[in-house]
Amino acid sequence: MSQEEAEGLIDATPSGMAHLSGTGPPGTVCEQCSFYGFHMQHPNSCYRYYLMVSEHGAAFPAETPSCKYFAPRNMGLATAEAQPAVTVEDLDW
Repeated sequence: MSQEEAEGLIDATPSGMAHLSGTGPPGTVCEQCSFYGFHMQHPNSCYRYYLMVSEHGAAFPAETPSCKYFAPRNMGLATAEAQPAVTVEDLDW
């Protein structure tokens, strides 16, 4: 990846996102991810970001291209409460 491409990804990544926008599976957006929109208090935030930094990130648009932590929502359970089980060992520190 060139420096210009990296800068483009950084510029396209909203605050509060767990990793660079556009690094997830092609054609996917945050709204389709199980980490996006957790609990009623944070409907447009990233739960993976919260797990990584222990604070709630800024809300950002659902149509933002997904990041490398993309995890598809469970079919039939696509609600804010349907979160994958994540342990400390799962995180890339």
